[in-house]
Amino acid sequence: MVPVGTLILDANTIWQLEDPVVREKVKGSLRSADLEFHPTAINLLEVVRTGNPARRLRLINTLASLAAGFPVRPLPSEALKAAGEMVGAGRDAFTWPESKMEWMLYEPERITSVHVQAAGSMLDEQQADFDQQHRTARRHVRRYLKDKGVKDPWGSVPAFLDSQWTTTSQLDSFIEAAWETLELPGKPDVEKMLKNELWRLYFEGFGATVYERAVQSQSLPPVHVSDIRQLVYLAGTFRRVLVTDDGGLIRVANAVLRQRYEGTRVLTFSQFLDLAS
Repeated sequence: MVPVGTLILDANTIWQLEDPVVREKVKGSLRSADLEFHPTAINLLEVVRTGNPARRLRLINTLASLAAGFPVRPLPSEALKAAGEMVGAGRDAFTWPESKMEWMLYEPERITSVHVQAAGSMLDEQQADFDQQHRTARRHVRRYLKDKGVKDPWGSVPAFLDSQWTTTSQLDSFIEAAWETLELPGKPDVEKMLKNELWRLYFEGFGATVYERAVQSQSLPPVHVSDIRQLVYLAGTFRRVLVTDDGGLIRVANAVLRQRYEGTRVLTFSQFLDLAS
């Protein structure tokens, strides 16, 4: 029997769910493709920050209906910590930790203006930190390329990830810093963490955006941090589908996932709806 697959919806597709006809098509596609929709903390934060209370309530109720009782997948940082604890303890099976955000999904009437402001502030602060990390990374990468006398020795995101980025020598300091920030005990085994799919997806998403911002000569629309970090939600399942209409996320997600992570697909919203036909 083929295991049920996982559907992750990018926030920019959620607004389309206000149409009842579209919602029924989504349910049909879930049945046809044998997928389960798993709501995420990023989904909720994006919807909760919506300024219109009536629209916010409609969207959250729609997400709750599609989720069919499934828990909310936690913030990427919380997922990283749980996976780090699993690897550190020598366990093989990963269980998604509680997000403690289910009340927002199933009791949205409790959401106040304080929560709306906090959701927006969290997303804005994460984006500011992400942009600062990229400014620092760009300086280092450009200096490295200048010293080597080359412009782009890799030629593509997958080649950059495979030969340069996703290596112990490149990511050891990043993984150690993340380990400390997450307040995990001891020191990380960098090789083991790179073999963990969730950690690898997290850092390869960042690595792909580093390549685009620091190496590629053409100017591409940057991918936002809340978009690219959704890749971690694809971890741990053989069949997993990310649905988005964000061109930048489609570009980067395909570069990271295609022929590198078995069982993954990136679809536009219309392509996903076509699965029902």
